[in-house]
Amino acid sequence: MTIAPPTAADLAAAAQLLRAHGGLEGVAGLLERLAVPAPATGPATAPLVPGGGGDEVRIVVRDMVVELRIGIHPWERHQPQRVIVNVEMFAPAPAPHAWQELGDVLDYDRIRNRVKGEWPTRPHVDFLETYVEELLALCFEDGKCAAARVSITKPDIFPETAAVGVEVFRRRQQG
Repeated sequence: MTIAPPTAADLAAAAQLLRAHGGLEGVAGLLERLAVPAPATGPATAPLVPGGGGDEVRIVVRDMVVELRIGIHPWERHQPQRVIVNVEMFAPAPAPHAWQELGDVLDYDRIRNRVKGEWPTRPHVDFLETYVEELLALCFEDGKCAAARVSITKPDIFPETAAVGVEVFRRRQQG
């Protein structure tokens, strides 16, 4: 991916940010306070469905890369940028060998089809949270999904970070 050099407007916005937050140290502190930890990719250390007492299943879509028109910074508005999508769906596990049909399992194809098939053609969106909420709602369209975790990161936004982004874990609302 080629990134265009900053325009005069980009440089003016950066200078304004520096002035507003007390120079490089202030901006560095601001970025540190806003940083979001990377999604957990290792084995789960707690019950998948908190409060669940039985066997549980976790379906994952891990590190799916897609190019989107996203972001609030002036330099993000010129071309699509790479984002990385991670989704985990949690459900009580059925009895062993009970999975016989697609309707018996959480279907990750719906997630992939939405992200890869629909998102790249959309107009510019300012916030990652818009897409996170959309994926959470899609997860809960399946009545078997008891909880979901969605994270979306932008790996190319700041050269001093591996990625910045948003992660939300949500349980199905009862009632």
